[in-house]
Amino acid sequence: MIPGGTIAARRHDLDALRAFAMLLGIGLHAALSLAPIPWIVQDSRKDNGFAWFFQAVHGFRMPLFFLVSGYFTMMLWRRRGPLGMLRQRAMRIALPLVLSAVTILPAMNAISAWAIVSAARRASTSPPRTLADAVRIGDRQQVRGLIAAGGDVNRPDSQFGAPPLVWAALRGDLETTRLLLDAGADPNRSSADRSTALHSAAFFGQAEIVRLLLDRGADVNARQAAGATPLDSASADLGYTQGLAAFLGMTLESPEVLERGRTAVRSLLRERGAIAAVPARASAGGSEALEALIAMPVFHHLWFLWFLCWLVPGFAAVAGLAERLRLPGLPPSMVVSPARVVWLVPLTLLFQLQMGRAIPVFGPDTSAGLLPAPLVLLYYAIFFGYGAVLYNTGDGEFQIGRRWWIWLSVALLVAFPVGVATLGSHRLISAVAQAVYAWAMIFGLIGLFRQFLPRENRLLRYLSDASYWLYLTHLPVVIALQAMVRDQHWPPLVKFALIVSLTTSILLLVYQLGVRSTWVGRLLNGPRQRPACVELDRQGQDTATADPVVANQAARRMPV
Repeated sequence: MIPGGTIAARRHDLDALRAFAMLLGIGLHAALSLAPIPWIVQDSRKDNGFAWFFQAVHGFRMPLFFLVSGYFTMMLWRRRGPLGMLRQRAMRIALPLVLSAVTILPAMNAISAWAIVSAARRASTSPPRTLADAVRIGDRQQVRGLIAAGGDVNRPDSQFGAPPLVWAALRGDLETTRLLLDAGADPNRSSADRSTALHSAAFFGQAEIVRLLLDRGADVNARQAAGATPLDSASADLGYTQGLAAFLGMTLESPEVLERGRTAVRSLLRERGAIAAVPARASAGGSEALEALIAMPVFHHLWFLWFLCWLVPGFAAVAGLAERLRLPGLPPSMVVSPARVVWLVPLTLLFQLQMGRAIPVFGPDTSAGLLPAPLVLLYYAIFFGYGAVLYNTGDGEFQIGRRWWIWLSVALLVAFPVGVATLGSHRLISAVAQAVYAWAMIFGLIGLFRQFLPRENRLLRYLSDASYWLYLTHLPVVIALQAMVRDQHWPPLVKFALIVSLTTSILLLVYQLGVRSTWVGRLLNGPRQRPACVELDRQGQDTATADPVVANQAARRMPV
């Protein structure tokens, strides 16, 4: 046994909290089409409130999930030993990931392609509503007509918030760029993410457009929200460039042609006094092949399962070494007392500072490639490891989450608004706020769920069991529903509620009728028969059985 730990009773509050983190994913993805954020489906009605909702959820949801996963992984280690823990995790994590990769992900890709193609077909057959729309689809005749009719050459499109000149630069359309500039377009008018036409032209290696924009007064060192200058944009990694081009429906020339264009762009920019504000991202071992494996979006929304496939064996190696060397555990004062934030926040900050450089979003980066991005994997390893240490240390006095209302107030009323407000202007302040937000939300929610959901509840247990299935399968349904309501003139909140409620209802019905009592249900949640087990009352006292042998046997049969 690992020193310092005790076999604890089942934590029904953490079960419910894990399910809550899973189910929030449905709301998070449903909000993307309604927010001014790049996504597969772009709704005709946008509301900035959904961008705030997305960032508020994204800032803590996956850190919370990994912390709870680490807690339950240590529980399995203590109850079943290393081999039992690895066997259980292989059945509940690795096997569902493999099965999902050949069923759910292809379905999601097919539905995404249908949604993108249907949107493009509609855009090509419908007359452009604004000058930005005409530039975006490459209709030069319509562009000339709208300019002649007095169209606003600086008005951004409604979906992406990009002005016409940015779209012309993204498309590499030199003639349209000149038309817009001659009509009075502002070369420094920026998109919602504060990127200018010069950023866009530099990003795709459009040297002639870069030269024209510079001659017309474009700011050579304009800053995006993430702090990047046009010179930084001209050095973006290939995987991200290909992904953004695919999202925008653009066809890139070969990597060699792209790099030749970018080389010319960098030379032009440096001649005009350009600087690089963002440190160049180190290559993964200097290997372009490894970079491509990291950038390739293989696992999509199931990347967290792939991360666990790395973190669980890593945990087993570290825990096994600690046991062999009889290393002492961390003192409780460092784990459960309020002093824990003194080391948890700075440790998290080391990684948070390096995130958000490509896309300025509040919260951590994600990595869906065949190889996890090392920085992101290590970031989540902090939360996973703390969860494991928390179980091993124990929290008999329930210090974690005590005064949960203070934690949640600090997170929502201080850390979140400060972090969002300083996202692109003060990187250090924003990163500190994001690290504080993640931990404060986690501790606050642990305390909230512990106070109000300390015991098993049949409905919550059912939803907890179903939540894994719902999260695995929800994205194809969400994208299909987003595409179906995309052009409806309904209020955004109505669309959001409809997408979330229909997705949840459909998948719960499928779960009840065709999953729960089948081998799929047993694979995801373990055997449904539940033996008598140890229960905790509000004071942490055993209430089910006083026989430790019986309790341990029951715990070994209990799905975690």
